[in-house]
Amino acid sequence: MTDDRTSISSSRLSPADVVRHSFGIVRRGFDPAEVRSFLELVARELNGVEAREVELRRQIAEAEERAKHPVLDEATLSAALGQSSAQVLRNAHEEAARIVARAEQSAAQMLRLAQEQATELEVATETSIGQRIADVELQATALEHESRSRAEAMLHAARGDGETLVAHAREQGRTMVEQAQEQRRRVLADMDQRRRRMLVQIEQLRAARDELGAAVIGVRDSVDRITAELARSDEDAKIAAAEVARRHPMQVEPTTAEPPADAAEPLLGEDKSVDELFAKIRAAADEPATEPSAPLLTGDAALLAARDAAIEPSVSALSRKLKRTLQDDQNRVLEALRGEGASEVLGDERAQQELYLNAAEPILADAAAAGVRFADPDASAMVSKEILEGQAEQLAATVVTLLRRHLDAFGAELSPEAVGAAFKEWRGQRVERLVGDAVLSSFNTGVLAGVHAGGVSGVRWIVGGDGPACVDCADNALAGPLRAGEEFPTGHRYPPVHPGCRCLVAPTS
Repeated sequence: MTDDRTSISSSRLSPADVVRHSFGIVRRGFDPAEVRSFLELVARELNGVEAREVELRRQIAEAEERAKHPVLDEATLSAALGQSSAQVLRNAHEEAARIVARAEQSAAQMLRLAQEQATELEVATETSIGQRIADVELQATALEHESRSRAEAMLHAARGDGETLVAHAREQGRTMVEQAQEQRRRVLADMDQRRRRMLVQIEQLRAARDELGAAVIGVRDSVDRITAELARSDEDAKIAAAEVARRHPMQVEPTTAEPPADAAEPLLGEDKSVDELFAKIRAAADEPATEPSAPLLTGDAALLAARDAAIEPSVSALSRKLKRTLQDDQNRVLEALRGEGASEVLGDERAQQELYLNAAEPILADAAAAGVRFADPDASAMVSKEILEGQAEQLAATVVTLLRRHLDAFGAELSPEAVGAAFKEWRGQRVERLVGDAVLSSFNTGVLAGVHAGGVSGVRWIVGGDGPACVDCADNALAGPLRAGEEFPTGHRYPPVHPGCRCLVAPTS
């Protein structure tokens, strides 16, 4: 913002300059009306001084004009003729000159006095105005300092009050946060304790479910085995009885001898039951077989059935091997739990993975060899050791990581019951699913190796499994034949695409 106030200097001031002069307005300054009234008074004084100066200058100019142009009429000139008149005229001129000189001197003195008075008045006025301005500025500065001091004091007091309120609010907030955190810790601790109890109960339920499932499966297998044995024994008995009846036909001849009284009735009943038995045997032997024959598998179904038959030994062997390893690992963990406590029971993760890696790698190698024979019975190719180790490491890492994560959830409250439930769950269907995926992956790796060794042009994707095919597997099947090792639409070179996938890569002619 620019300052448009008229500056006050030591040069000559006019009344208009005094009247028009403006001052800066500050907060709590002098009364503008009083200052303006004083300035108008000074302006009137200056107007009077200038008027007297103008009047004096006018009188001096008139005197100088009369001295330069005296007025003499004709009578005066006629009376002044002669020497005396000339002398008088000279004296008059001299007197007039003296008068003019005195008048000029007086006028100059008056002008000088007027100028001195005007200068003195102007200086006095400027001094007075400067003094008043200085006083006003001093008062304004004092008022400003006082206002600033009061404002700073009020601001300091407000800051102190605000800091006190903020500190009090922070203390209350900190207390509330600590209470909320303490409540949260209590709730989380209670929830964690309940969760762990629920986990133990879930593990127990899962273990009971697995035991019940195993029992049901065992009972079913026993019933099927007994039924099959009964069916075979019944059929064998029928065939044997028919053969005996054919070779040695039985003839019942009447006899006149009376049997003993105590044995007549049982013998008659015994002969009758034997006749009925052989009659039934002959009828059964003469009847045609009514059991339907098994359907003949062809095409992709035959390939999938052959694949299942080829990997079944590896799946069974690897399942048994991993279950024994899980049992050994469980015994190790339980011994460590009894000896060292929950913090050191699991041991080194890599060493734990080595247990399952060593158990899985030879069997996965057998599954890969079965895949090679599936692709080409005469091929002598072998899957590289690095690929098999990678597949075995993936299987071992999955088992160990999930198992350790499950046990780590119990923390310091790990108990032998929880360890038993966790390992029991893994010895059930979970390990069987992982085994099926690992064996299938190794088998399909062997199929690709056999395709390369046998000079087959490529492979195609066959969708397997009991349920409907997933979208990825269906897309791979629709891709048609590809070169061996080339990626299918999902980015996979061979199954499984997802857990539980039972697809197959089959060689194409």
